[in-house]
Amino acid sequence: MPATHHRTVMVRGLEVFYRESGPPDAPVLLLLHGYPTSSHMFRHLIPALADTYRVIAPDHIGFGRSSATTVDEFEYTFDALADVTRAFLSELGVAEYTVYVQDYGAPIAWRLALADPAAVEGAISQNGNAYEDGFVPEFWEPIWAYGADPSEQNEQNLRPDSGTPVLAVWGRNDEIFDAAGAKAFLRDAPAARVELIDAGHFLLESHLDDVARLIRDWRGGF
Repeated sequence: MPATHHRTVMVRGLEVFYRESGPPDAPVLLLLHGYPTSSHMFRHLIPALADTYRVIAPDHIGFGRSSATTVDEFEYTFDALADVTRAFLSELGVAEYTVYVQDYGAPIAWRLALADPAAVEGAISQNGNAYEDGFVPEFWEPIWAYGADPSEQNEQNLRPDSGTPVLAVWGRNDEIFDAAGAKAFLRDAPAARVELIDAGHFLLESHLDDVARLIRDWRGGF
């Protein structure tokens, strides 16, 4: 089994911790974790795919082992987190990649795709919404009331590029983002592959082999 390396790199004066495995010249699979977790959630997926891919999984700023500065020193917005991730990839010499997102990692990835569509060779979404469909109201209404800005521009900024291959692999029993969030990708990416698994928000903990198999099968199609 390929070794997983734990590394750090300085990006914009911030320390970014990341896990990396696989051949340095292999296609890059970028894993962006959700909330409230870190790259630790990918600890089993990384070695499962590292024979084929250069797998890179950073901790977002404020998460895991990366820098966790005060709000006076860093603006904790998805725009800022995407900017750090973009600089992180540049520092590692990564120009093209397939991105795997979960939860909090999704709005970061969509911003990366909007900023440089040609860099994103494919997108895999594991319970990471790009639409309002699938947001369970009981969980989200307090958050929307506190901080949402439902402008048309903000909504458009989250829509994926229709020309990008998309795999939505979803825990159908998620109590935060239900299956409608996976099916919504078909609106703008009719060729998207939607796989609903009998699991919850952290399906890698229970269905790692299924997810790894789906990625290999999906990626082999283009």
